[in-house]
Amino acid sequence: MVILLKIKKLAGSKYFPLLSLVFLAFIIKLAFLLEINQYPFLDELSLDPGFFDRWGMRIAGGKLLGKRAFFAAPLYPYLLGAVYAVFGHSLFIVRFFQIVLSSINVILIFYLGKGFFNQRTACLASLFYIFCGVFYFYESLILKTSLGVFFNLVFLVSLASFQEKPSGGKIFFAGFTLGLAAAIRGNVLLLLPFLYFYLCCLGDRKKRLRNCLIFSAGFALVLSPITLHNFVVSEDLVLVNSNAGVNFYIGNNPRADGTFKSPPGIRANMEYEEADYLKLTSEWLGREPKPSEVSRIWFQRGLDFLVKNPGQAVKLYLRKVLLFWNRMELSDNQDYYFYRSLSKILKIMPSGFGLVAPLGLAGMLIHLKRWRSLFLLYLFVVVYFLSTILFFIFARYRLGMLPFLIIFAAAFSDILWQNFCENRLKQLLPKAGALAMAAMLVFWPIPGMKSTHTLALSYNKYGHSFYKAKKYQQAINYYNKALEYFPGYVDVYNRLGIVYL
Repeated sequence: MVILLKIKKLAGSKYFPLLSLVFLAFIIKLAFLLEINQYPFLDELSLDPGFFDRWGMRIAGGKLLGKRAFFAAPLYPYLLGAVYAVFGHSLFIVRFFQIVLSSINVILIFYLGKGFFNQRTACLASLFYIFCGVFYFYESLILKTSLGVFFNLVFLVSLASFQEKPSGGKIFFAGFTLGLAAAIRGNVLLLLPFLYFYLCCLGDRKKRLRNCLIFSAGFALVLSPITLHNFVVSEDLVLVNSNAGVNFYIGNNPRADGTFKSPPGIRANMEYEEADYLKLTSEWLGREPKPSEVSRIWFQRGLDFLVKNPGQAVKLYLRKVLLFWNRMELSDNQDYYFYRSLSKILKIMPSGFGLVAPLGLAGMLIHLKRWRSLFLLYLFVVVYFLSTILFFIFARYRLGMLPFLIIFAAAFSDILWQNFCENRLKQLLPKAGALAMAAMLVFWPIPGMKSTHTLALSYNKYGHSFYKAKKYQQAINYYNKALEYFPGYVDVYNRLGIVYL
């Protein structure tokens, strides 16, 4: 009886709708995790997931310091190491923690939707997020993607809270969470000049300086240990990690097409990339360069290409824009469409980038008159977009921006529905025009957009999991399926040979 009374009291609480949404998100995410956990290939880690997993295991084993400045952003592997140290090498526990954090995202999106728009928009944005399948996909991978989404949201919520009611604690926490986001994915560092400009527009001169200093202190609290580590082990000033220059070159060179293509002589695996770039750069210089020097040299090569080939550069960046906003999920480590073919839950998810992006872009267009009050939302979407196309495009790189686009999509949908219900047809026309333009961008056909290599990789992993279970005929079937998508897949031919032996 006491429990029933507590449930009844909770049901009457103003927080009940939000808590219901969080619970709904967690239940569906947990069901998805249990659904795909039955597939043995899930723990066949390679490429980036394998790299992070091995790095986390080394940290759990006590190897806290690297031998050189961090090549990749370090926060995710250190968190993996902490989980492994406490729970052992359990990938299920890692994935469980990722879905817990992603369920909390519902609260953060609701807060932003209500703060920038209204409660209807907040509820609708939360539902868009809950039923967006790509989030489930990336939460199941041993990648930093879902954690980046979480820290981006926490950062913007803390900054929006400061904007609503300024305090030193809030702006310190905003700087702290931006530092955490930067230690996951460094492109958010490009927000800094705009954020300082924003802070300099609030309050009188003394408050502006104070806010900037407190914000910087929170930011430095996270990044200074990372910078110090890099200086101690390499005697080199590297703020977070040293792969920015090489990533810039990958996205800006004569062979670039907007996606990932390793330069000649570089193995397409994070386990070996740093050594390969160091070797090539050392051969050019006749000595071993420091990590920041390697990054600077490759960045300069990419910049030289853009300056000397302006026509090709314009075409390349137009393609990057189309790739970024295209509805297709351009995968790299694992293929979203392969997972969806196996998951009943992903198959029924109604929301995705193809739905959210046109609505979100249309929402940004029709709310331009309110840009001052929505400045933080616009800032994050625009800067995140620009910081991504500077390099190269994969679907997971745009996921950090997607929750903020979802809020614009929900606001647009709310206004569209109100206009329809109130029979304001004249007001619907410009909104329909904005939606049509956005949809043209998102659904614009791009030659070669669908990558078959990641599908081949997924089928190869699936086949290998059957081989390890001694189910050889199933292994052969999936190996052959991999060859259908990538006829030149040498690893598959090797594995087929082993099966037949």
